[in-house]
Amino acid sequence: MDYTKEFSALTDPKRNIESAIAFILKNDRPQKLKVFPEEISSVLAREYLESVRRQVSGKDFVPYIPDSVEKSTLQVLPTSRIKLWQEMLDVRKNLPLTNSKEVVVDDYNVDGNTILIELLFSNGPTLFFLTRYQKVTAWYRNRIHFRKQNGKFVQENGDILALTSYVDAVIADDRCFIINENNFNKIFKYDEVIKNQVDSHRDEISSLGFIDNADEFLSMLDSSKREKQAMAKVLLQNRLQKIKQYKPSYIRKQIEEQEKLAFLRFNDDDTIIVDNESFKAIMGILRGTINLDLITKELNGLDDDE
Repeated sequence: MDYTKEFSALTDPKRNIESAIAFILKNDRPQKLKVFPEEISSVLAREYLESVRRQVSGKDFVPYIPDSVEKSTLQVLPTSRIKLWQEMLDVRKNLPLTNSKEVVVDDYNVDGNTILIELLFSNGPTLFFLTRYQKVTAWYRNRIHFRKQNGKFVQENGDILALTSYVDAVIADDRCFIINENNFNKIFKYDEVIKNQVDSHRDEISSLGFIDNADEFLSMLDSSKREKQAMAKVLLQNRLQKIKQYKPSYIRKQIEEQEKLAFLRFNDDDTIIVDNESFKAIMGILRGTINLDLITKELNGLDDDE
């Protein structure tokens, strides 16, 4: 699947927008989803479509991989793995359709930390844009504001609503295109998901059959925040389940064909002896950054829902 071409088609400016609805919500209470006034929704739809095309220009989308991605790449994750999105979508589906033209400033309170834009097109999938919202009213309070008008500065009175022009994630059908991973993690609390992965799957990690000392391996994981996060993504990609189909003898054979892995030592039962150097290599194998031919192709393959 060429995700880059798919995203380009999804955000093609030639697609005809039939309607745009903007919402604001608190991600810890998605049931409080609230509709933005129509005049904001239409502007955000136009601005965000233009903005996201600039944000991804010159970059390629790749599957959500278990390591820091290249600077020129962005990631794609199946929505089935984003629990909070399912909750948000359920709330949206059950929300009575509101005519956003009837929502006025006087009865509207901007309260939330996430903006959700729903774009319906005359053909093709609906798009959802998500971005972090930070209330900036305090930044402008008790200040004198001016705007340009016909070559003059005109004083601007009243409250100011300032919104970011950047998109953090785009969802279409069962795919989430991650534009800003840090903000994506905040919106969907995915940093918490990642953080809990290793602790909740210690038994699964311990059952890796091609390493000789699972306790030592786990100890090294615990002492390295970077590698622990990498292992969390390995787990999210179901890579441990995939590599368990290979016997230690087969994995050893593949390793011994790699001259650069000659430093790895094995026991008589073909398991890798765990030490500081082999730990890094084992993580590289699991992440798919060390190529072991068919094993790596299997690990880097996509699940059915991707």
